[in-house]
Amino acid sequence: NGMLPSPILPRLSAVLWITHPSMNDLVLGIHPASRGFGWILLESPRGPCEGGTMQISKDRNSTALLRINALLNKYQPRFVVLESFEQPASRRRSRTRYLCRSILRTADKQGIAVHCISRDRVKAHLSAITRKDAAVAVADLIEPLKPRLPKPRNIWIGESLNMALFSAAACA
Repeated sequence: NGMLPSPILPRLSAVLWITHPSMNDLVLGIHPASRGFGWILLESPRGPCEGGTMQISKDRNSTALLRINALLNKYQPRFVVLESFEQPASRRRSRTRYLCRSILRTADKQGIAVHCISRDRVKAHLSAITRKDAAVAVADLIEPLKPRLPKPRNIWIGESLNMALFSAAACA
């Protein structure tokens, strides 16, 4: 079902650029991908987290939004963190940009603050050149994520959906 095992995972507090979290603020990192999305829930300053991926094949935006709304309702995070998607350098497709805007609206309606973090800022903070480097850095920080780290791939093979989990964790 794409869920992480339930052991307590350490919090990526060094990667969180929200300057005003208080104790017990839940942060939900979400990273939409072409075939679904990855998500991770973190509790500050160091606490339990959950996460996973959701593969979606039909009605991708509406189904993804329903599942993200269910996550928002279940966990009631204080913050939602996304990778910036509106920048000119963003290579996001229009469908994914539309989904990100819908996530912003949904969170806003529920009174949840949304923060968009640029990929360059994530890479700089993790000292990563590529998304794969960033995923390895995240796996080093959150040990239980290591088994989910995608294996190296050939250029003609599509990206693993698990990369969305690591991208969500890198932003959160």
